[in-house]
Amino acid sequence: MVSGHILPQPYSLLAYVLNMPFFFFVGGYLFRGHEPFGEFLHRKAHQFLVPYFGLLLLLHAVKIALDGGTDDLHTLTWRMLYGGELLQGWFAVFWFPPCYFATLVCYHWLNHRVSSRALWAIMAGSTGLALLNQWAAPAFHLPLALNVVAMALPIYHLGAMARRLRIHATRQGVLTLLAALITLAYIAAALHFQAPPLAMKRASYGWPLVSVLASLSACLPLLFIAHVAAQLPGLNSLLQQVGVAALTVMYLHQPLQYVIADHFGLHHPFARYCLSVALALAAHRLIERNEAARWLFLGTRRAPVLATSAPPVKPG
Repeated sequence: MVSGHILPQPYSLLAYVLNMPFFFFVGGYLFRGHEPFGEFLHRKAHQFLVPYFGLLLLLHAVKIALDGGTDDLHTLTWRMLYGGELLQGWFAVFWFPPCYFATLVCYHWLNHRVSSRALWAIMAGSTGLALLNQWAAPAFHLPLALNVVAMALPIYHLGAMARRLRIHATRQGVLTLLAALITLAYIAAALHFQAPPLAMKRASYGWPLVSVLASLSACLPLLFIAHVAAQLPGLNSLLQQVGVAALTVMYLHQPLQYVIADHFGLHHPFARYCLSVALALAAHRLIERNEAARWLFLGTRRAPVLATSAPPVKPG
């Protein structure tokens, strides 16, 4: 996600080809769903919606201060409440948390109330609605990007099914290799033949089903790379720290890179990339030190304790 927003072509194009379906797929892969729905809803609302509104308010205040009050307060307030497609620039990534929250809450509810066959039928219908949105009504957007749930939900379901079928990137070598080849073929098509990337925020899913499936094929090779990287002691520790701070990096990298460019005159994309990520990680460490800040900006009361082999955070 950071690469797609900061780095130039072809790096940003590669990020748009690969990244968004991966987040929903991995969320589904890690889905457990044993928690009662009410408790699950409360916990996830605290985890995703409290930081969403807390950071939006804080960053809007900072932006108004830096711009000398030139931003229209009413317009900013409306954009903050409507979210989704209206959030641009500093706030471009904020479409994702409410959409992701709605996706996993819908999936948890459906998973406990309908049969497996009915669930597949719902996913097929949801995919159809997403494609209808793209082709018949491309200008149609719901508040908080909730229309994107129509495509995110089937991707989340595929991740959950991959776990249930025990598909693992390091165990299904042939499948992982085939997925990598499909991914590379689509990347080549995007670079040389203008195959469309995905822009889920705008409900633009590229070629019907083909682009989404090609993007999903990247999940296994990416998971394989992550597994290999986790075996390297020094790199594993670094990845754990980055993983714990992933949402903070997601929220903060855009405003940081804009401030770095607009107020400090540093325009080199790779320098802005490294500096914005480093500053976001530092901000995360500072937020962790204060309980009120953790509650408001991280959606948690306790600072995480990193172990040598920490289990993944359960998204569901």
